[in-house]
Amino acid sequence: MKRILTLLILSSLMSFQPPVKENPVPEEKNPIYNNFNEPIDFAAINADHIKSATASIQEKVNAQIEKIVSIPDDKRTYENTLLALDDLTAVLSDVHAVIYLLGSTHSDSMIRNTAIESRVKLSQFGNQIRLNENLYNAVKVFSISQNAKALEGYQAKYLNNTIEAYEINGFALSEEEREVLKSL
Repeated sequence: MKRILTLLILSSLMSFQPPVKENPVPEEKNPIYNNFNEPIDFAAINADHIKSATASIQEKVNAQIEKIVSIPDDKRTYENTLLALDDLTAVLSDVHAVIYLLGSTHSDSMIRNTAIESRVKLSQFGNQIRLNENLYNAVKVFSISQNAKALEGYQAKYLNNTIEAYEINGFALSEEEREVLKSL
């Protein structure tokens, strides 16, 4: 009986994890943010880096979305609407990919669990972007402009694929039908 009690106490002490501080880590000091095609210093990443990157990437992407949707309809171009949308998706994807990997593979349970929590938050955030009606409307308005009709090649394909993705996500439905879809 004493051995069982001792084992229980030891196992509970070993599984204890101190709380993670909520101090934001500046982006330039966060190893999750790195330059394109440069190695990521995974050994330097801690739970604070993950939490900070999760919060800061959402703020950054929300600011980019606000910038896109605030452009007057007659001033929309491929660069300030579609390319800006592609850029914000890429930035979010870069951070999400690192956090996803940490949640799946890191040996430290605190880092792994923090990454799993952040991965869920970032997935939900990505869903919100795909269901952002103002962003869809910005792309849709651009899609019927003369500038959009003049697009060729990969630009035209990207525009068509983006509209199609929004419509598959429910924007081809009426507002009432979208509400039903959201409740599912």
